[in-house]
Amino acid sequence: MRLPILAAVLLAAWTLPAAAAWDFEADEDPLNDVKTGYITQDGEAIALAFKCWESDPKETMIMVLTPLRYDAAANYKELVEVQVRADKGEVRTLKMKPTEASGFLSLMTNVYHEPDVLPILAEIGKAQKRIAIGMMDKVHTVSATGSAKAVKQLSAQCKLPSE
Repeated sequence: MRLPILAAVLLAAWTLPAAAAWDFEADEDPLNDVKTGYITQDGEAIALAFKCWESDPKETMIMVLTPLRYDAAANYKELVEVQVRADKGEVRTLKMKPTEASGFLSLMTNVYHEPDVLPILAEIGKAQKRIAIGMMDKVHTVSATGSAKAVKQLSAQCKLPSE
């Protein structure tokens, strides 16, 4: 249930005109009252998002939505290496699972599988210019404008540990 909700938020953010700043959205699950938070930023060719759940910070997820249509008959790799770098910081490599999100190919992982998700989130919160995402032999960027505020809101919503 969590992936389709995040995919819908990502797709909505990605299909709007290019955002000047990161977007934050807070929510609460009507069945169990667990608070959730999302931050998204779109670039020219990809969207980058994080989602968290107050009940379990290790569920915090990073997701990259591509403009490529998901092909159910395709033989995707089990895991794809994705490099993330905020400004001139450390290049961190994540192994992310290809999946379908609203008809598009997306890549995702969470803290359980990749402990670097929270340090990457913290670095994005400190970034001033851009976040680079390297995947599938291409490098994409998204703006860091507003990332400090969005990361702060996300961390507060889900009571994420500070890095």
